[in-house]
This record gives sequence, C-alpha cells and structure tokens, in this order.
Amino acid sequence: MKRIVVLLLCVFQIIILQAQVVKTVNLATPGTLSTSLVDDEKNTITSLILTGSIDARDFKTMRDSMSQLATIDLAGVNIAAYEGSEGTIVGKIISYGENEIPQSAFGHQPNSYIAKTKLTSFIYPATVIAISESAFNGCTGLLSVTIPSLVTLIGKSAFSNCTGLTSVFIPSSVTSIGDNAFSYCMNLSAITISPGIQTIGEYAFSNCARLSAVTIPSSVTSIGNSAFKSCQLLNSATIAQGVTTIGTDAFFECKSLTSVTIPSSVTSIGNNAFKNCEKISAVVISEGVISIGESAFSNCTSLTSVTIPSSVASIGSNAFNSCIKLSSLILSEGIASIGEFAFSYCTSLTSVKLPSTLTTFGKYAFNACENLSSLTISEGVAFIGEGAFSYCKGLLSVKIPSSVKSIGGFAFSGCGNLNSITISEGVASIGESAFSMCNHLTSVVLPSSMTTIGKNAFYSCEQLKWLEVSEGLTSIGESAFAQCKNLTAIVIPSTMKSIGKFCFASCYNLSSVTIKEGASFMGESAFSSCSNLGSIILPSSMKTIEKYAFQSCYKLSTAVISDGVVSLGEFAFVNCNMLTSVTLSSTLTAISQNTFYGCSELTSVVIPPSVISIGSNAFSYCSKLSSVTIPESVTSIGESAFNNCAISSITIPAKLHSIEKNTFSYCTKLSAVVIPKGVTSIGKSAFYYCTGMQSVSIPSSVISIGEEAFRNCEKLTSLTIPEGVTSLGGSAFSSCIGLRSVTIPSSMISIESQAFSYDNSLVSITAGPSVPVDLSFSNEVFAWVNKTTCKLSVPYDTKSLYAAANQWKDFTTIIESSIVLKLSSNMVTVAANEGSKASVDLTTNIGWTAGSNQSWLTVSPTSGNGNDMLVITASANPTTATRIGQITVFLNGVASQTISVTQDANGIIHEVTPGALSSILTEEEKRTSTTLILSGSIDARDFKT
Repeated sequence: MKRIVVLLLCVFQIIILQAQVVKTVNLATPGTLSTSLVDDEKNTITSLILTGSIDARDFKTMRDSMSQLATIDLAGVNIAAYEGSEGTIVGKIISYGENEIPQSAFGHQPNSYIAKTKLTSFIYPATVIAISESAFNGCTGLLSVTIPSLVTLIGKSAFSNCTGLTSVFIPSSVTSIGDNAFSYCMNLSAITISPGIQTIGEYAFSNCARLSAVTIPSSVTSIGNSAFKSCQLLNSATIAQGVTTIGTDAFFECKSLTSVTIPSSVTSIGNNAFKNCEKISAVVISEGVISIGESAFSNCTSLTSVTIPSSVASIGSNAFNSCIKLSSLILSEGIASIGEFAFSYCTSLTSVKLPSTLTTFGKYAFNACENLSSLTISEGVAFIGEGAFSYCKGLLSVKIPSSVKSIGGFAFSGCGNLNSITISEGVASIGESAFSMCNHLTSVVLPSSMTTIGKNAFYSCEQLKWLEVSEGLTSIGESAFAQCKNLTAIVIPSTMKSIGKFCFASCYNLSSVTIKEGASFMGESAFSSCSNLGSIILPSSMKTIEKYAFQSCYKLSTAVISDGVVSLGEFAFVNCNMLTSVTLSSTLTAISQNTFYGCSELTSVVIPPSVISIGSNAFSYCSKLSSVTIPESVTSIGESAFNNCAISSITIPAKLHSIEKNTFSYCTKLSAVVIPKGVTSIGKSAFYYCTGMQSVSIPSSVISIGEEAFRNCEKLTSLTIPEGVTSLGGSAFSSCIGLRSVTIPSSMISIESQAFSYDNSLVSITAGPSVPVDLSFSNEVFAWVNKTTCKLSVPYDTKSLYAAANQWKDFTTIIESSIVLKLSSNMVTVAANEGSKASVDLTTNIGWTAGSNQSWLTVSPTSGNGNDMLVITASANPTTATRIGQITVFLNGVASQTISVTQDANGIIHEVTPGALSSILTEEEKRTSTTLILSGSIDARDFKT
C-alpha cells in the first residue's frame, strides 16, 4: 500500500512539472528558434521567454511545433524583417516587415493551420509597430491584450474569434483598426479606443455580444460597414464630432442601444446603420448630415421622435420603416428626396408636413401609418409617389396643391376614413388605384387641368355620391370608378376619348349617364351591373363598344346607339332584362355573339342594312321579341341567334348560306318559314321546338338537314324535302305530331336514327330514291309511326326493293308509282344566232332517251333515268324565214312526247330609195321576215309597206 502511494505522488509531481515547463531562450540570429530547442522541449514547454532577435520563421516554430505553449514573453526581443517561404504563410515567398507581428502568427487560416487555442498570455516587444492580419485569429484562450504604444496598425481579423478576450485598450498610436479585427470576441465587454485612431474597419467589432459601451473619438473619420453589428448588449455609443461617415450596418441589431447623437461632422449615415436597434428611443441628427441611407433606422421600435435637419438632401428607402412608436417627425425645408417605404408602418405617427423642396417622393413612403390624421403637402411638391400614404386609415382630409402634377398609383389607397379631398387646378393625372377603397369619400371635383385618371383610381369608394369631371379629361382607366356603389350621376366630357374597361362597373345606384360627343371608345364592362341605369344614348363619335359594356343593367329600358358606332362587342347588353327599345347605328357592321342575350322585355328590333353578320346567341332568350327585321346585307347568322324568341314570322336574307344550330329553336310562335335559295345546310336543332310552325319551304340548294333540325314542330302538317338534299340528321323531324305527309327526294343518301320517330299522324310517305336508303345503321327511323295506316309510295319498279329493305319493309302498304312523263313545255322559241338555247324540265320516274329531227337542232342530255333538264341548242338560221324543228322524248311503255322548236328568221339588209321597199321584197319575204334592216332613204310609203 505504501508503495502505491509513493508511486502516485511521483506521477503527480511529473504531471505538475510537465504542466509548467518554462524556458528562456536567447537568439542571436533570427530564425534559429527551431534549432535551439530539441524536439522534447518543443513538445513540453508551456511558457517561453525569448530575447535577442527573431523573425517570421520563429513565430512559425512557436505556432506549429510548440503545442503546449500557453504564455509567450517577447518583451526582450526585436522582430527582424524576413522575406522567404518559411515564415508563417507556408509555401509562399512573403516579405515580412520589421517590428511587425507577422500575418497568421498564431491565428487560424482556413484549410491550412489551426489557431493557438492554448495561448493565454502574450507580451509584445516594446518596438512593435503593427499587428498583422489574422495574427491571433481564433486564439480562444487569450484573456487580455495590451497593445504597445508604438503600434499604428491592427490588421484585418487580427483578434477575430478570440472568444476569451474580455477587455482591450487601443492606444492613441493606432491609426487604423482593420476589418474584422475584433469580430466575434463574444466575451469582450470593454474597449478603449484612444484619440488618434482614424478609421475603424468593416466588421471590426461585429458580434462582440457582451460589449456594453463604446466611445468613438474625434480622430475617427470613418466607422466602417458593420463595425459594431450585432453587439447586442451595447447600450451606449458616443460618436464624437469629427466622424464624417457611419458605414452600412455599422450598429445593425445593437438591440440594447437606447440613444444616439449624430454629430454635425457626419455627412452620411449608411444603409442599415442602426436597423433593428429596438431600444433606441431618441435620435439626434445634427445639422450637417446630408444623406440617411436605406433602412438606416428601420425597425427601431422604441424611437419616438426625430427631426430631419435642412442639411439632409435624401432619406433612403425604408430609412425609418416600422418605427412603430415614432409619433413626432419634423421634415425640414431642404429635403429633396424621400425614398421608398421610408416611414412605412410608423403606426404612431400622427402628423406630417412635406417640405416644398421635395422633388423625389419614393413609393409607399408613409404606407400604413395608421394613425396619421394630419397631412400638409407644401406648395412646391411636384408629385406624390406611388402608395405614398396608402392605408393611412386615420387620414380624414387631404389638399393637393397646384404644384403637384401627378398623384402616383395607390397614393391614398385604403385610407378608409378619408372623407374629403381637394385637388387643385394644375394636377394633371391620378395614378392607378390612387384613391381606391377610400370608403368614406363622398364627393370629388376634378380640375380642368386633369387629363388622365388611371385604372382603379377610385375603385370601391362606396360612399362616393358626387363626381364632377371638367372638360379637359381625355382618358378614364380600367375600373377607375368601379364599385362606387352610391354614385348617382356622371357626365363624360367632350374631351374624353377613351372610357376604360370596368370603368363604372357595379355602380349600383348610377341612374344618369351623359356621354358628350367626342368619346370614341368604350372598354369592356364599362357600365356592367349598373343596375339603376334607365337609359343610355351613345354619341355618333363613339366607334367601338367592347364586350359586356352594359351587362346586367337590369333597369335599362332604352338604348340609342347613334350612327357612327361600327363595333358592338360580345355580351354588350346581356341580361338587360328591362330593355324594351334599342336603336342600332346605321354604320354598325356586326352584331356580336350574346349582344342582347336575355333581354327578355325587348319586343322589336330593326337591324340596319350595314350589318353583315349576327353572332351566336345575339338575341337568345329575348322571350318577348316578336318583330325582327333582318336586312338582305346579312350573310351569316350564328348559332342560337334567335333562340327562345317570340317571333311569329321571319324573313331570312337571300345571301345566307347556312342556318346554324339552334338558330331559331324554341321560337314557339314562329308559324311559317321560307328558307331562301342559296342555303346549303340546316344545322342541328335549327328550328327545334318551334311548336307553332305550320309550314316550311326548303329550297333545292339545301344539301343537308341536321340532327333535330325540326324536332317537335308539332303543327307542321306537310313536308316536302326537295331534290338535292342528300342527308337527314338523327331526329330531324322527330315528334312532329301533326305531320301527315312527307316527300323524300331521289337525291337522299343518308337518313339517321329516329329521323321521323313519334310522327304518329303520318299517313303518307313518298320515297324518291330508286334504291332504298340503307337504314341498317340507323335506329328506329320511323318509330311510333303507324306502319299499317301510313302508306309508303315508291318509284316505279322498286316495290320489291323497298319490301325487302331494312325498316322500309315494315310498312304494310307499299304503293309503286305508275310511269310518269311530264315536260314543263311542249313549245319553245330560239333566236336566229349561232348557239342560241332553250331549256325544258323533264319529270319522269323511269329511263328515257331524247333526239332531234333536224341537223341544225341538238338536245342534251340524250338519255337519263328520272328527272332532268333538257337543253336545246340551235345553229345560226341563214335565211330570212323562221324554221321549225322537233325534239322527241321516248319512254318504254308510254307514248313519246314532243317539243316543237321555232327558230327566228335571220334579218337581211336592204338598200332602198324612198317608196321602193314594196317592190324590193318578195311576197314570201314580206310574210315571213321577223328582222328587217334597211339602209338608204325611205318615206311614208315604206312605213306603210
């Protein structure tokens, strides 16, 4: 047991000896420390005292080879200059200065060497004049620093991250403190910066979290960017007269700082200089400061008052943003520029006077100053910036002086208690949303100098009742007065050229609108949902009315569209369900789709002859529209154009080529329709549910009849589908319960499903095709037709084919037609000249041939099967007498028929003398001549002849 105790004592003694190994070395030659010590000494020495002369090589030895070194005493040495690659910066040839603590002497260098963290004490040579870059960077064990009186420079990051350092005395010999010199010295609580220092570098004391006070002497001219950034316990900063520049972020987030005085020597306060200094309650900015940088005092939430002196020319953007306790602000004359958001969210600010010298006004400068109740804009201010006073909810009245030329967008937007504005003569423009949502504004008088009102300028000013617009205004922008629900009247001046889209939309109480001669354009939905508007007269100067212009103006009863309007937009009067009278411009070229959709009280309309097209749904659901005049100029009518109208008759213009789907569907009072020759197709449901239709005339030009085209035309009794129609759509004539007879032409190729279904009154169907239309893929074409009582008439010699054909065979009675031969004329006359022609229609149901009995007379075609047109052509008649030929048509089983053709005689020129005509002509010529040409001289005797 005794032996163990002795052994432990020995071990303890060895540890103590190892922990406190002190060594004194005198170096006669710089750079020889490494060779003056053996390796064991290098690894064990904790305290080193050097005398003699050393250089950067010896600092490298202390840093890299003496791992246990804690205290260093260099009071008795001189530091020699050295140039080479064996100094503290490894691998590079560096020139190290005399009497300078070399770069990275003991400090950390990324990707190279680690700081001397065990170093707790360092005594400088008395002759040292500079502490170089990163000399002690990261020496976290270093507790105190006494900088010798000859030092003039503290280099970049010299003591950065010395987290054990608690106090620093910087002598007056020092002129420059480098960037990051003491940054992140987290426990540094006291610094003395002696007079003599001229510059404090960037981040010099940043993140010195325990630093509580600092005095910047008058010798300092510049406080570098971020110099004291995030010194969160710093509660006192004294800046002496002499400092000219406070850099960007200089005191950023010094959250304990309570007050600051900016001396008159300072000319610029940098961006973010005091940002987030939450406890600053007072700031004195002396006369002399020229510029206050961006966000310089932003979010100083305890700041209560500030006076900006007349020397200040510019206040940067966000300079005092979110200083929520700032209640007193004095802006002196001389200030020329206030930046964006400069005083935004200063919610305690109650009054502001803008100086007359202000020339630049940044956007949202006083945005959301909710308690701002007094605003004075001095004469001289040229414009008000975008959003400048938006959401200043305490603002009650504003006077805009005559010096102001423009009011920026959103300038007073959301000032919900603003009830009075005075806009002086001289103001020329109001920007986008400038007064939008000023819910208590009741009246506005716009001066004659006003030329432009931007979009949404007075949007949703719900209490605005009176608006006076002077002559001179040329443009009102999109939604400028939209949702001004109590506005009752508006006069658009003659100078107005353009009314923007949604300009007066949803002005529910607007009952009177006067548009003076001059306006030429009305934008989309300009007066939509003005539900109390009773009448509108559009001047002749108006050229274009965009879509939805008067949509849902429920009380609009009269609309006069004066001559001059060329374009009427889609849905222009949609759902104006009290509209009873509309006068259309004689210059109108088109009625767009849905223009008068749902105008359920409209009874009549005359469409002017200038119109060439009517769009889809143009008059759809005009349920009382009984009279429509469509001019011959119209070439197209869109889908559902007159759907659900009360018209009893309609004249469809001859230039129309197609009737689109649903064009006249649900026109239950329409009794008769004549479709003009030229129409080639009848669209789907074109006349669907025209329950009052008694007759329809379909021309031979029609090729196709669409699906449900005449479905539920219940009073239609007789139907002839003309030759030329080739296809019949599904349910085309379905549920025509009054239909008794149908004629299907020989040209028919396709009949779709249920084409005649539910036509239960049918008693007669005449089918023209010599080969039955194939119904194999068409379902129930004749469903609910009584096939026992309804007779099917088919062409001659086709009964057996129909009796075997799908669905045709279901008819009990199939009647085969007898042979038919009919000529439209049996006698024609042709002229005497070469190639003169005549035509005769041939109606038959079997094959035929045709021929002439004269060589000068031909017929075409010479054969056929069924109906056709015979064209008869004659050669020139060489005689002065008429001549006669004959065309014969031959059919099997019936007598042939003839056409007698008379050709006029050819006229002959006679040279005569007075009274001699009777003797010149033969008796035959006198009797047969149809043309007489005379030359020479005649008298009364010749007229007698």
